[in-house]
Amino acid sequence: MALYVDGVQVETFGTIYGGLPYLRIGDAATTSGSAALNSEDDLLVTGDFEIKGQSWPLGKMQFTTGVGLLMSNNVSLSFGNGLDSVLVYQDMDADAKCTVWTMDESDDSGNNVPAWVFGEETNLHAVDLGLLDEVVQPHLVTIQNDGKYTSSTSGTHDGTDLDELTETGKFTNSVIGDVLRIVSGTNVTAGWYWITDVTNNDNVNLDRNFVTGGAASNVVYVAFHGLGMITPRAFYLPIYDGAPSDSDIDINMDGAIALDVGSGTGLLYARMQSNWRHFTPDGGDPTFNDVTVDKLKYGAEVDLTIAGGVVAVTKTYHSIITQGGADDQLDTATGGSEGDILILKSNLSATNGIVTVANATGADAFILAGGANFVLDHIDDRLMLIHNGTEWVEISRSANS
Repeated sequence: MALYVDGVQVETFGTIYGGLPYLRIGDAATTSGSAALNSEDDLLVTGDFEIKGQSWPLGKMQFTTGVGLLMSNNVSLSFGNGLDSVLVYQDMDADAKCTVWTMDESDDSGNNVPAWVFGEETNLHAVDLGLLDEVVQPHLVTIQNDGKYTSSTSGTHDGTDLDELTETGKFTNSVIGDVLRIVSGTNVTAGWYWITDVTNNDNVNLDRNFVTGGAASNVVYVAFHGLGMITPRAFYLPIYDGAPSDSDIDINMDGAIALDVGSGTGLLYARMQSNWRHFTPDGGDPTFNDVTVDKLKYGAEVDLTIAGGVVAVTKTYHSIITQGGADDQLDTATGGSEGDILILKSNLSATNGIVTVANATGADAFILAGGANFVLDHIDDRLMLIHNGTEWVEISRSANS
């Protein structure tokens, strides 16, 4: 078949078949398949179809067999009016090809956020996430299936507690550990918070004050269950109110980690050898059933200077400096609690005198062997004690004078 314009042949086609509900170019034995073409506006091409220029499909493109959409090396798949987001398998250098996903933050009036969000469609589709407004560094974000459960533009605070967010009926599904993002409002500090206490369906306490002064109003916020993120600068773990368990995760496999905020000080949990075990952060005291130690190291001693017969213990191993350099007496050591170990050593020198540790009873006093004082008058003298809840009780001594 030939195409003519003003009587002049401009192109020759293969066979074009009519007589069907649709137009077909190519093999007469081939008919419409899964697409079920049935309109004169429809076109079936039975062979390869090459486009040298641009095309503008106004509907969806559906692939039912084969490899689907195939992009050659260094050919990008782009999204957004200004090619805001680009996915490409490209040559990074002479020895490496890799898949690269980029986003131009300057496009779309600077509203593009470098976050790749993965979650359940009905929970995330066409909603104002709010959480990501301040994101600058690339973030990989995963959100629990029922993640976003409440949001509003009219939150307030209870008028007294500067960390308590208030709105009628908005926190019915809230649990401790939920992530809450305050986007804006009157007399508030925008930022990321987490819920530390659910007072009732109308009130939740956040991990810190969000009210800056006066009455907070028109608070724009959004709250999520189960939010995790990976960024170039940090991993943001899921937060639990209590120790996590296998029932909280889909795959019961070692290597899972989570944060328990319900313990007061906070505990970092990891699943190891089929058990959830925690690590205690600074300021907490871990509890172990059994501990095997190959070598116990107290570190270098820390100097403590006597003031009015008293020193304040900060570590296990201390050297004692006399007040004013002259010989001195040590009566009490504050800062101990039951079970603490304390090792004292002499710091005798030309400028520091002899220390006499006084035997006595009472708060933070020293109960010494034989009821007698112990004199630290040699640089190698040592005194080891354990706290009984009130006093320091001698365990052993080394008198080398």
